[in-house]
Amino acid sequence: MAHILNIPVQVHFQPWNTSWSVVTAQILGWKSEFREPEPLTLTNSSLSHLTSGQVRLLVSFNRPYSKLEGLSGGSEPMRTSKDFITDVQLPVLPKSLASRFGPPGPDAVMPKKVKNQTYQILLADSPCVQNKQAVDATRLSNEFFALKKDNLEELLQFIRKWGRWDAAHLFYPLKDDGQFRQPGSPNFEFVWPGLVWEYRDACRDAIRKKPSAWLGSPQATINTYQQSEPPYFLVKPCDCRQVIEVSITGAMLDKVEFGVCARSDCRRIFKKKSNHRRAYCSQYCAHLVSVRKGRRATARLTGKSKKAR
Repeated sequence: MAHILNIPVQVHFQPWNTSWSVVTAQILGWKSEFREPEPLTLTNSSLSHLTSGQVRLLVSFNRPYSKLEGLSGGSEPMRTSKDFITDVQLPVLPKSLASRFGPPGPDAVMPKKVKNQTYQILLADSPCVQNKQAVDATRLSNEFFALKKDNLEELLQFIRKWGRWDAAHLFYPLKDDGQFRQPGSPNFEFVWPGLVWEYRDACRDAIRKKPSAWLGSPQATINTYQQSEPPYFLVKPCDCRQVIEVSITGAMLDKVEFGVCARSDCRRIFKKKSNHRRAYCSQYCAHLVSVRKGRRATARLTGKSKKAR
């Protein structure tokens, strides 16, 4: 039987300082529909995991941000000096959006009902600078699972606080002839909100399954760094997504059981501290659901008494 070592490892995460803005991304179609010369070969290893199939976008800085506007109409946005064209791979777009494009291919044409639709996304419009001070990574993970779904304002504040979401999600602006700009020219990190919510749903599903499903997946991979003083081994996540995955992996290795709050407008993940069956993350949520049930019951009784008259 193999000997199992219990090695103490500390998570060392340093947030990133950058300026994030809400901008508009407009779907223009498949890259193959634009027939320019092939772009320069990218040497950035962070893009090696992306599969084929590229979508062309127009990213616009000039549209005002509205908390109530999740998807606007298909009008052509005004071009400004800050607008740029870029090509992205399908995996950096929400699956719910990519499924509407149809299958990619050399002669594929994206449906007209999809083209020119615009979406609000988050864009880092200044270079990312890493803090020197490490923070408690557990706080990041807890705050992420507590975000209200589809609430762009909360997601924006979360990203502004913690910085980089996924270091591989980059926009490379194109020149007018369709060529990528020369290596060393500015690129932009971005967060597509729909992809974040899909990712969180997938994490919630994963923690409710057997730990072996998660621990045997690529998301559970942990790279450690060694130093000459305690703690001798560190895990250094480079972005928010890695912090969340390391937190889940660590909890599963510690055999922590999770629950998802049964309150429909909460759905926060919480750690079960005993074998006692627990449906809610807090007494507040349990009390609120109880109050709501009582009000519905009262409303039903009131309705029946009015009918009886």
